[in-house]
This record gives sequence, structure tokens and C-alpha cells, in this order.
Amino acid sequence: TVFDIDIDAFEDKPWRHPGVDVTDYFNFGLDENNWKNYCKQL
Repeated sequence: TVFDIDIDAFEDKPWRHPGVDVTDYFNFGLDENNWKNYCKQL
């Protein structure tokens, strides 16, 4: 599932690029760190 994907393993993390809209990659007001914390709780 999407919760099993290790985003730290991604070579390219386009949501970190300057000027990128993080909502193109994360929903519900989450960002990379909040997503990782959310997945740990599951």
C-alpha cells in the first residue's frame, strides 16, 4: 500500500525543490515529515 512506500529511498524528492507546491505530492495539509510520522502511527 502507499503506507509501505519508503519515501526516504527515493533518489529524487521533487517536493523539496524550490518553488514546488507541496500539495502536488502530499494531501490533507501534510508534508514529508508529517507523512512519515503519520505512517509510523499505523
